[in-house]
Amino acid sequence: MNKKTDSTTIDNLPINVAIADDQILFRLGLVTILNSLADVKVVCDVSNGKMLLEYLSSSTIAPSLILLDMVMPELDGMSTLAILKREYPMLPVLVLSSHDDHKTIFAALEAGANGYLTKSAPPVEVEEAICAVMRHGNYLKIPRSENGQQFMPLISPESATAGPQILLSGREKEILALVCFQYTSAEIARQLHLSERTVEGHRNNLIQKTNSKNTVGLIVYALKNKLISLSQLLQS
Repeated sequence: MNKKTDSTTIDNLPINVAIADDQILFRLGLVTILNSLADVKVVCDVSNGKMLLEYLSSSTIAPSLILLDMVMPELDGMSTLAILKREYPMLPVLVLSSHDDHKTIFAALEAGANGYLTKSAPPVEVEEAICAVMRHGNYLKIPRSENGQQFMPLISPESATAGPQILLSGREKEILALVCFQYTSAEIARQLHLSERTVEGHRNNLIQKTNSKNTVGLIVYALKNKLISLSQLLQS
């Protein structure tokens, strides 16, 4: 990760980051790394979800992004995530956890996390994930198997069965696929010869129809219902 680069600048606005993680050395190291980036400032670093929520309710400096651990005392990551998505639905949350099992990853994404990183991720990937969430609303990197050859399923076996089939039009399926491949609304509009407003309308309808919380939820829905495959995502 380059020190004081401008790669994390989003529309010339600073990215205020709040961190909730009970591992003190890891958290302080993360604070140092993030504060070394141009236009990124850690405005809050606390050891549990309760302290994070107290900060959000009382501070005058609102974070642009939350970095959230899963296992914490007093109020854990999943409980905190549920409250954040209810009380602050527009505030993006990037989970940064030592847990790399697919059941935990999938549960976090279904609960509304905008992305998921393991703590073994290199600093450059943390920067990449922050940029992706701020620009596109999501960051999703499909895990591989230990030998790096086979794709591991993102969806846990017990939740792999799709729910009741939702009827999507051909246009909605087309837009859903492009959303999954990280196309912006403007890019989709150009490719399909539609207005950006029309694309945004389709995107919002898809989120409502599929009962998703965000774009990551749409990706999970598409995978569960076999509208896209893991290999397609990895090649995109």
